[in-house]
Amino acid sequence: MSIQIALVVEDMYESLLIASALDKKGIEATHFYSKISHLSQLLDTNVPDVLVISIGENALNEIATVEKVRGKHPSIGLVFITSSPDLRLLGLREKNLPLGAQIIFKKSVTDLHIFSRAIHDAADQSKIGATMKWVTGNSFTDETTFVTNLTGLTQVQVETLRLVAQGHSNAQIAVARVVTEKAVEHTITRILTAMNLKPNKRNNSRVMLAREYYRWVEVSQQIS
Repeated sequence: MSIQIALVVEDMYESLLIASALDKKGIEATHFYSKISHLSQLLDTNVPDVLVISIGENALNEIATVEKVRGKHPSIGLVFITSSPDLRLLGLREKNLPLGAQIIFKKSVTDLHIFSRAIHDAADQSKIGATMKWVTGNSFTDETTFVTNLTGLTQVQVETLRLVAQGHSNAQIAVARVVTEKAVEHTITRILTAMNLKPNKRNNSRVMLAREYYRWVEVSQQIS
């Protein structure tokens, strides 16, 4: 018996490619959504075995919506696709993700063995209550270096990086973190040093940090 999945991917062409590839592995895509908000339709239709969802900059909203669906359908499996090698860039902490969720790095999706394994594990009812799990292959390239730099950053530094990239001023970040602007400036300096970034006349520190952030975070239009 094939596993039925719902795909939540903004690019419908990409969804169709994924569905066609997975069909060869006995995995049938029966639902297609371009926005996370459309998942509410699952409450009144046939429920698939697994939700396969691409998460990006709006990950917090996306996870909140998925949790609501999970509340109605506790047995549904979850596979999250992300272009970010560190979920902290999305404002997430792994311990806060839904139980049993499988997280797959986007570049690994092209490896059908890895991708189908993640879906099968998500559909396994015995693993629904397990902690989330990264499912990775050998498709990593230069992100290994990036992760090495990133893992040296504290939670505060990662959050500051995220806020800078999203266009928040030092004053706004100071208010959000309940610290002084000077403290924010020091944090930004430490981030630049840790990531070996050197601002110049063409690229100031904020531009460089934003570039690095969006290099690894897919901007999503999925709004719940």
